[in-house]
Amino acid sequence: MKIFEKMRDEYGKKKKGYAFLLFLSFVITFFLSVSFNSARIESIVHNIDYANYPIGYSAYRGMDSKEYKSVMNNKFTNLDYHFFYYGAKNPDTNIMYENLNVKVIGCQKNFETFPLPSAYSSTIVSSKLLEGESFDDLDIISQSNAMVMYSSQLKKIGYKPNDKIRMMGHDFVLKGVLEDNSDIKRNINEDIIQIFIPYTTYLSLFDSPYPNVETVIYTSNYTFDELDDNQNFISYYKVQDILQHTEDYIIQSSYITIGTTFVISCICTAIVQIILIKERYNEIGIRRAIGASRDSIVFLFTKKSLYTILIGALMGFLTFLVVLFNVELILSHIYFTNFIMFNSNTTFLVLIIYIFLSYLSVLLPSILGTRINISTILVEER
Repeated sequence: MKIFEKMRDEYGKKKKGYAFLLFLSFVITFFLSVSFNSARIESIVHNIDYANYPIGYSAYRGMDSKEYKSVMNNKFTNLDYHFFYYGAKNPDTNIMYENLNVKVIGCQKNFETFPLPSAYSSTIVSSKLLEGESFDDLDIISQSNAMVMYSSQLKKIGYKPNDKIRMMGHDFVLKGVLEDNSDIKRNINEDIIQIFIPYTTYLSLFDSPYPNVETVIYTSNYTFDELDDNQNFISYYKVQDILQHTEDYIIQSSYITIGTTFVISCICTAIVQIILIKERYNEIGIRRAIGASRDSIVFLFTKKSLYTILIGALMGFLTFLVVLFNVELILSHIYFTNFIMFNSNTTFLVLIIYIFLSYLSVLLPSILGTRINISTILVEER
């Protein structure tokens, strides 16, 4: 309560100029902080499919099974990779679910140790077994009818223990259940499911001579600049470029607004400072008459206004942090990814520039306003 009482005394009705400076610096600081931190958040939301892209992995899709090994040997020599067969359209199943899109993926043994192709986009996502087992050598060699599915997708189709999914005339038995990752949770309402089966079973089940292949490669910190324009290739670094380009575009599109905000802020601050000085002409005259230097008077007016601006800026920044943290928590809950971030370098740089410009906007009117003659003040009083 004492803090509010002190602020009321400092910026009450008789000191509307300082109250305006306090409010102005609060609003400008809050607005600038939001502008330079919302860009990254907007970039992630706009590219939400890539929000949880696994670090150190790349993916190459769109090849047919006839050429994929030569592509891997030529482009990704000696790099570890897993392949996934996909592309069978509308497989015949006994799943009773209207308008359901079933995507069957042919996999190697222990396929979940690598990121998996997303069911909803061209990205790849990390996952792990929640229960049961993955495919082993016996499943691959014997072309077994084992399958692995995501937990929530099993619930979507009403799967019960010991149920069998009949696909292309063959009964498939659940061997393992994958834990729902952020990609699955974000798209829980989409009528799409994935069924993972051994790749040898996939090849025997579907009669396409050359099914599509997607490879997930552990590329570590390697970059492939020659593949940047290839729509079938995606990597962690390419994803980061996509996010950065989107963020830069959002920031650049707001430059005019931010620049206008700086200009308006400086003009308003200068006008208010001039008014504050004119309201205290008598005090200036008295101080000059008793021997106070112009520099000391300039310091007095500049100190008070700048102090007010700093208090308002601090309040605006702290309010921004509270709002940002709560908004990020909400977004993290909605999109199932980490939105807790703060662009400290850019934010502090912009705020320092704003404080400096505000200082100049206070200093220049103070210098000009305190250079009046004492005789002029006396004549105005008469």
